[in-house]
Amino acid sequence: MKFLNPIGLLFSLLLGVIILFYFKKNQVVEKYVSTTKFWDEILKEVEGVRTRKIDKYLLLIIQMIIGLLVVISIANPTIIKNINENQENENIVSCSNQDLNKTKKIIYIGDNKYIKSALSSIENIKVDFDNEYSEKYKQYDVYILDKNVDELPKNVNKWITYPQNGNIQGSINSVKALKIVDSEFSKNIHNKKIYVDKTEYLKEKKGFKTMLSVDNKPIIIYGVNDKSKEIYSSINFNKTNLVMTSDFPILIKNMINWLSYDENIEQTYKNIDDKKDSSGYTIKNIILIIALFLMVIEWEVYRREI
Repeated sequence: MKFLNPIGLLFSLLLGVIILFYFKKNQVVEKYVSTTKFWDEILKEVEGVRTRKIDKYLLLIIQMIIGLLVVISIANPTIIKNINENQENENIVSCSNQDLNKTKKIIYIGDNKYIKSALSSIENIKVDFDNEYSEKYKQYDVYILDKNVDELPKNVNKWITYPQNGNIQGSINSVKALKIVDSEFSKNIHNKKIYVDKTEYLKEKKGFKTMLSVDNKPIIIYGVNDKSKEIYSSINFNKTNLVMTSDFPILIKNMINWLSYDENIEQTYKNIDDKKDSSGYTIKNIILIIALFLMVIEWEVYRREI
């Protein structure tokens, strides 16, 4: 388990303040009385001293646990699995194990270092990198093209990463939030603070859906064209912080899964939301629920002390 906001752990230093105020509040004040009339009451009080001490220290322990839980929730705990080893499990598809274990052949024509790095981090794919297309690259499951290839085989599943003039609708000339549209491609992607600077956006394409958008304008679209699956993008990956997050290889993995399997992506992915909930945000919510429950117990202990 890791923390998305480790600076929040510094709030643990404030736990000492809880201890300080606790013992300051529980200082013993001696008072003298002029009569022993209340001796019986004092004996009853003495008999309950041990129980009272237990209650007092129990209150301190509960307060410390609550404080610790709040600190952990501020630090935003999450389960971040190794991208190389566990991506298949996190983005797991409902296909058969035989399909999952099948190594997919990917060819990337281009030189974008971020795409290369993301592809290299994904298991169960065999990636070839080249700056130019040649006849030897005829039999691949997915073609990722960062430049124009005239002699590409027909009916191949492909992702065109460079903006083609015929697909460009316009441009956005400022920094804007990048939205991963709520679709199957956004599964297991947690980071919401992603931006892109000065990007072109795509035309609407019949039969295609939006995967990523800026100001409700598509910058990555996907769909089926005749006998092939196709993805088109206009985003410049050198001008977005998306490539610096763990979400980027997850997104590319989702795209490759969709391109390389015969099933529709709705059938390909199953119960990802449940798996997503089992990590970061659910851990935080469970911690806060426990903290609230302990606050109820703390109040009951405090009330009984009074």
